[in-house]
Amino acid sequence: MLSAASAIACGVVCRAAVRRGFAKFFRAVWAAGNRAFRKAVLDHRRAGVPMVFWKDGKIVHVPADQVPLPEVED
Repeated sequence: MLSAASAIACGVVCRAAVRRGFAKFFRAVWAAGNRAFRKAVLDHRRAGVPMVFWKDGKIVHVPADQVPLPEVED
């Protein structure tokens, strides 16, 4: 899950990358990140352990079944 600041920063970086012709590379990096996060969520669900996130300056434990799975492109 991206914060608003992260999404804006990504948008700026991605737009700059498109201008430079790196769009395909960034799509591949983004897809790899989504696959890795999806695998982590599924691993946590199988093990029955919560996922740990940083939110509002605090550590938060979230049950893995409450974490949405990202879409994965093939």
